[in-house]
Amino acid sequence: MQKIYQIKFHSRGGQGIKTAARILAEAAIDDGKFAQAFSEFGPERAGAPMVSFLRISSQPIIIHSEVQNPDLIIIVDPTLIELAKNKIAPLYIANSSENPETIKSKLGNKNCDVYSIDAAKIALDILGKNIPNIPLTGAIIALTNLVSVDSVNKRIRKKFLKKIGKDLTEKNILALKKGFDELKFKK
Repeated sequence: MQKIYQIKFHSRGGQGIKTAARILAEAAIDDGKFAQAFSEFGPERAGAPMVSFLRISSQPIIIHSEVQNPDLIIIVDPTLIELAKNKIAPLYIANSSENPETIKSKLGNKNCDVYSIDAAKIALDILGKNIPNIPLTGAIIALTNLVSVDSVNKRIRKKFLKKIGKDLTEKNILALKKGFDELKFKK
């Protein structure tokens, strides 16, 4: 049976998670793997809760439904921790300045590992905007080794260069590195 690594993201519209999941999927494909990335929206507006899904595998993926049993849950907006509370995963990454034990107690899941990273602060410091997707992408890479940093850097450049210019694209690369480094040293 093939192992498909499955990630579920709890976020709000405008936090860039649809883009992050897509960048990770495309980087996985560049690395010779198979991937799916898609989102499920409620009301179509910025700030509305949304869920995104990502699957990465070394073999073709034939599942075409939302992720039911994630290997990793990403809590992008700390106010959505209640939505993640009823979900069970062995691993969580929370965009939060709180320590992992505090987050773990809020989740009520005693049989999991929780990591926290203040991705919002990283984004504000480097980009000047609270868009935590790229620092969280770096954290995901550091924790899972699902894709290479080089492939993600290439995908960021391809996606952002024409859209936001060289300066902001390079700042996103820096935010990715900062998110990667921060979680790498917590492992």
